[in-house]
Amino acid sequence: MGCLKHLVCLRLRSIPIKRLPNSVTALRNLQILDPYGSGITELPSSISKLTSLKNLDVSSCEHLQCMPYGISQLMSSVYLDAKNSPNIRWNKYRRDGLLINDLGTLNQLKRLGLINNGEIIREGILGTMKQMKSLHLSLADMESLSQDIAAMSKLRKLFLSCP
Repeated sequence: MGCLKHLVCLRLRSIPIKRLPNSVTALRNLQILDPYGSGITELPSSISKLTSLKNLDVSSCEHLQCMPYGISQLMSSVYLDAKNSPNIRWNKYRRDGLLINDLGTLNQLKRLGLINNGEIIREGILGTMKQMKSLHLSLADMESLSQDIAAMSKLRKLFLSCP
């Protein structure tokens, strides 16, 4: 797969694969990675090499367990969707996994969807996302919602769900 140097979009919707080959991180022009609804269980730990990646949709990936830390280094990302992927655990301790508070480095995000399984989103994290236009959060409880959401001055759509 790494030989497809000019590939811009990789959609694997509902394909029953478990892993992406590590060679996918050689796709320097890749802007859209979309394994929506696939059987994927993990993303490459070196995903940060996809410096052109703007859109990552891992929603409805029921077997995906965690997000690699490298996602926090994708400064060009404008769309991250991990909602409806109930088994993603945002690591509480860094072991190559993404902490939910690492999302604050993605200050170019315009759309974010995620399930928060009880981790507290630290004050100041959402407030750094000044470009956010659409936010979809599924929270374990409303106390998980940070008050600095008010700093998202471009926010136009807010979807909140809480059991």
